[in-house]
Amino acid sequence: MTVKERFRAILTWLPRILHDEAHRVTWKELPTVTEQEIAAFDRNKLNAFDRVGYSRPLGGWLYQFFYAILGAGVMAVVIPVLLGQLYPEPESKAYVTVAGVLFSIFQTAMNVPTAWAIERWIGDYRIKNPRKMLEFISFYIWYQMLTGVGIITITSIYTLLVVQTGNLAHLTWIILLLMTREYPAMLNVFLQTIKGLQKFDYESKCNFANEIINKLCEFALVLFGRYYIGSNPAIGALLGTAIGFVIGTYVNQFGEAAIAGWYLSRALKPMGLRLRDAVWPNFSWDTVKRSTILGIQLSLPGLVGTVIGFFIFFSWYDAVPAYATMLTLNGLADEIANLSKRSEGINTKGAFAEALNNGKGKLVQYYIANTFKYYGFFTVGIACLVIGYMPTVINVMLVVAEAKNYLLAIPFILPNILRTLIEQPEGEGDKILIMAHKPVFKTTMDFVHMGLGYFMTYFWLTLTRIPQTYGLAAMIWIIPCGNLAADLVRFIADWWYINKYICKVKIAWWQSFVAPLIPGALTLVEGMLWAAYVFPELNKSIGPIPTVIVSVTFAFVVGLIFNFVILYGAFGGWDEHTLLVFKEAVYMSGPSRVFFIPVYKMSAILVKVSKLHNRFPIEHIDAEREMIELMIQRQKNEDIAKAKLKTQSPEKEQETENMNRSPR
Repeated sequence: MTVKERFRAILTWLPRILHDEAHRVTWKELPTVTEQEIAAFDRNKLNAFDRVGYSRPLGGWLYQFFYAILGAGVMAVVIPVLLGQLYPEPESKAYVTVAGVLFSIFQTAMNVPTAWAIERWIGDYRIKNPRKMLEFISFYIWYQMLTGVGIITITSIYTLLVVQTGNLAHLTWIILLLMTREYPAMLNVFLQTIKGLQKFDYESKCNFANEIINKLCEFALVLFGRYYIGSNPAIGALLGTAIGFVIGTYVNQFGEAAIAGWYLSRALKPMGLRLRDAVWPNFSWDTVKRSTILGIQLSLPGLVGTVIGFFIFFSWYDAVPAYATMLTLNGLADEIANLSKRSEGINTKGAFAEALNNGKGKLVQYYIANTFKYYGFFTVGIACLVIGYMPTVINVMLVVAEAKNYLLAIPFILPNILRTLIEQPEGEGDKILIMAHKPVFKTTMDFVHMGLGYFMTYFWLTLTRIPQTYGLAAMIWIIPCGNLAADLVRFIADWWYINKYICKVKIAWWQSFVAPLIPGALTLVEGMLWAAYVFPELNKSIGPIPTVIVSVTFAFVVGLIFNFVILYGAFGGWDEHTLLVFKEAVYMSGPSRVFFIPVYKMSAILVKVSKLHNRFPIEHIDAEREMIELMIQRQKNEDIAKAKLKTQSPEKEQETENMNRSPR
């Protein structure tokens, strides 16, 4: 092939990457919906978390707010104990980080066929064919269990023959126990399916129960590791703690699976499906092929990145001796700085999957507008809350708990907040590309991002040598923000593609980025005043731990809810429709209603006197029509699936589906 012919081939190939039309469009096969059906439909007759619309993921996020406050109060007491008594040395968890990097390539490679399976397929086939949806769950479960055995065998042999004789021999037991977690390796599938079904009330209950189970297992087994296993002089307390932690993270998965499995069975029952139908091997070749092809397309950057990342990690590890410890400190700061990402933030994966793959373009556009609205809303609110209140609170918690080694996590908080400004919209762009079934473009941009990321590593460690010269002062910014340039390139490219090839992106700029500014500034000032004047006096009067609990509660309830959220409406943050969506979300938020019903009512009163109310609305009329169409089509297909369940075998149904499937 000549150079000219190669150039022409590239020009022919590029449009295919951009359009990325490998996925056969199946939404035209959905049952038709008449005007009479739309006019007669009443969404209020449906269960709250069966209603299509943005109120569902928003209500799910609000639902967990009660558990977030309850969990924050518990963790305010528990975490200092965990850090001070169980992990006095951050290096104990750093051992686990190093051991996990060694065999991450095997885990990534074996997970290729099931990568993105649940997130991509559940929301789609929840509308089209509930029984087909069950096949993807079944395939995921059995693939994970079978490949888990292979991963354990290969890594165990390598560890015993190679690692045990090298300079990482002290990590042998940690590696073996980490790899044991690869069987059955499907314990999280039930919770992921609940997320895909958008049963966020069940998810919130599972997450809270899991948090308690995690800490109980961690507490018990780290104590066992530190004081029993660590009593062996050949192991010691530091390594014993790491071993106990790994055992705890394995044992807790079984408790999590039992709780999530029970809730999933409740979610499947109204569809005429049973949990045992998913656990039993019940999937077709078509399901295997679709999941595997998509998994390979999306996972190639991960496979390459894991191999190269292995060497990158140890380049940092050699250049900056305390690198693994700094990662631990940064991880703690990231958890604090990004409270709005609790349980993935407002989880719209299922919402985008069902809209994008069922021909609802206006609904997708509407979801994107709301995604940016709440991104700006929560980013400003949470950032001001964390900057104003949390440093003082965390400082006291760690000092009281004798966990002073973790005080160095505090400087990492602000860089992590700045990193989130790109991280969240970048993540939303990736999510839309996957749910829209655009794997080629996403994979291409992942490789571009990876290349830029490796260049930045070369830039920091070789060209400038800033980490080696300035140490911790530089790493505070480099660990969370050192790859920001690569992130920005992917962020711009992803949203350019979405706007050009998926749907026109319309952002409500005022509601998203202007209205939150003044309420956010007031929340920040309020937090600083509390930290400077109220916190010290409370600390003298009632002691440090009660003061921390009161401060965290005040920050969330008064600072965030009754200050920021209510004033947001006064500055034009709501229009008539988005306020109704917020109302519906509030009334489906379970135990969190005790906080948000007063907030909604006060917001509704305040917007009536605001001259900015309804000045900058989000378009919604066409999107609402498509919501109704989806709910009617979903119900029709559920009725068809139930009828088929009574009249024909699974094999016959698959034969019928294959005959009806149109060519690509």
